[in-house]
Amino acid sequence: MSNSEIMKKFSLPVVIEKDADGYFAYCPQLQGCYTQGDTYGEALENIRDAIIRLNIGLNAESEGQIRDIDIRNVLKEAHYFTIARDVRRETRLRLGQWTAEELTPFDALKVYLDSKKEVNPERAKLLLEYGKKLIQEHHAEL
Repeated sequence: MSNSEIMKKFSLPVVIEKDADGYFAYCPQLQGCYTQGDTYGEALENIRDAIIRLNIGLNAESEGQIRDIDIRNVLKEAHYFTIARDVRRETRLRLGQWTAEELTPFDALKVYLDSKKEVNPERAKLLLEYGKKLIQEHHAEL
């Protein structure tokens, strides 16, 4: 992606003023983001280089391989930067057709016990009764 494509996606207002030493450029929306140049064009180029937003898209398995401290060291010359991570996580289907958000605590316990082959039906029934009582007590406390 070229710099012009990036600038089309996200634009910030920049102020460039002439002063005794040349041109002074800053971004009012980003505290501490300023630069200078001998010419208007140089100041404009410097302020474009001063603002960096790094978007990292990765899967959950790769997340541990990228450390923010390493990225910050590479970008330390930039006047202002942000790092945004977009971590894609796989949906786990251990609960059959449901996701964890769709199940009540009691239903989740039932699905879990049904998935355990080593738990005999009588024990599962007893555990469900205890679980139901605990859940009701918990809700009564709230």
